[in-house]
Amino acid sequence: MKGFLYRHRRRKTEISPDEIFLDARNLPGFEQARLEGRLERPISRSAVFGIGALFLLLGIVLFGRVFLLQVMRGAAYLRRAEHNQLQVHTVLPP
Repeated sequence: MKGFLYRHRRRKTEISPDEIFLDARNLPGFEQARLEGRLERPISRSAVFGIGALFLLLGIVLFGRVFLLQVMRGAAYLRRAEHNQLQVHTVLPP
């Protein structure tokens, strides 16, 4: 049982960029002008936190606006809506 679990563990080794792009210069049609062979960097933590802070700020602003319209001014809008109704009158022709 112990050998079974040991065999399925993954090794945590990094692959260097030199190993990935070792033969990239020898490929036919390899163009550096089209950014082929360029390494992609992961998104930094500061960018993730910045985007998260932006969404949090946007959520707070929208929640504040909903609170203002529903809770603070809700009664005024209710009175305004009650008086904004169509009345049905039957008009008989002469």
